[in-house]
Amino acid sequence: MSASLQRTASQLLALLLPALWPSSGAAQDDAEGPPHYAIEYRVQVGAGTMAQVSLEVTQQTRTLRRLRIPDPGPEFTDFHEDSGNLTREGDDWVWTVDADGGRLSWTASLDRRRTNGSVDAMKTDTWMLLRIEDLVPPVASATRPGAESDARLVFELPDGWSIVTPYPRIAGGFPVEDSARRLDHPDGWIVAGDIGVRYDRIANTTVAIAAPRDQAARRLDVMTFLNWHLSHVRDLMPGFPERLLVAMADDPFFRGGLSAPNSLFLHSDRPLVSGNGTSTLLHELIHVGLGRSAGPEADWIVEGIAEYYSLALLYRAGSVTRRRHRNTLRHLREWGQDVTSLRTDASSGPVTARAATVLSALDAEIRRRSGGTYSLDDAVRTLAAGDGPLTLDALRGAVRTLLGRDADALADANLPGYG
Repeated sequence: MSASLQRTASQLLALLLPALWPSSGAAQDDAEGPPHYAIEYRVQVGAGTMAQVSLEVTQQTRTLRRLRIPDPGPEFTDFHEDSGNLTREGDDWVWTVDADGGRLSWTASLDRRRTNGSVDAMKTDTWMLLRIEDLVPPVASATRPGAESDARLVFELPDGWSIVTPYPRIAGGFPVEDSARRLDHPDGWIVAGDIGVRYDRIANTTVAIAAPRDQAARRLDVMTFLNWHLSHVRDLMPGFPERLLVAMADDPFFRGGLSAPNSLFLHSDRPLVSGNGTSTLLHELIHVGLGRSAGPEADWIVEGIAEYYSLALLYRAGSVTRRRHRNTLRHLREWGQDVTSLRTDASSGPVTARAATVLSALDAEIRRRSGGTYSLDDAVRTLAAGDGPLTLDALRGAVRTLLGRDADALADANLPGYG
């Protein structure tokens, strides 16, 4: 964009922002549309490892009536409000919002350690890397019928720090849109501080690869891999996000991949293609594209889809030979052959391997029974277009729509733990 166009865009934003982010006395309801209220999430990061976070509501009438924060955990402390009524109900915090809004504040830890000793959130003197949920816990809302929120995320950072989030930047902050919730809630990975970022536009997706400068992240290697494979992910899931952030760091961070909306984390030391022919990066990209969590005891489905397609898309892109692809599937069959039950809320390596082989058999059955008209791709596109937790019933239903009958590969007798 030229300098003159940038100036014009900035001038237009300056005119539009007052309408998008009204003051406390401005009208919030549109007589021709649903009632609206504005939310600003503000994060203040200082020298320590704690952040001061606030959620400010602006409304003219009591559109947003109540917020509930279910058991935020010990990482969130010092909840208080400047108006309304804040109470504790068991482990939950409940804030009854005043008619014209108000502000709820708390303190959030910027360091998080996993049970295996690795971390998935960390702040140093020069940078931080974490998920936005580490700053803003899940929130449930009670509103007037049909009410919608307009939300933005604002950071106050130490001097000299920059930041990358999954959201586009506009003057004043990052607009937050969450079509899955009535209350727009920020989500995804962020990297801030003294960081290096590579940007590109790949397969209609704006991609950012970001890591602290003192980390051994191979940003251009990852970008090259995405340039070769992301179009195949988008072919499988046309609704793949238009923005993607890949956040990277070294030890002591989790030595794998972790997905989130519009973003993922990849440990700097993870190979783009592992020795067994799988790809952690592609696995996490499938999670981002699928965009659905697992229902009770159905994590094998979500993880199995991600693992199966991490193999399939490597082959489709020409990154591995047919022989290598078949050898990898054989390895997964051997790894998962002793699994006695797929039913779990947290899929292990052998369970995920067994799930991938189940899906391989399902793909072959769909192709055979439809005479090559359909494949597992069509069922996965249906699942990716849905919402809510992913269950075995949902998978069976998507396949039944294609074949007009239930698939043998998904019969209870062929699924350990279901027969």
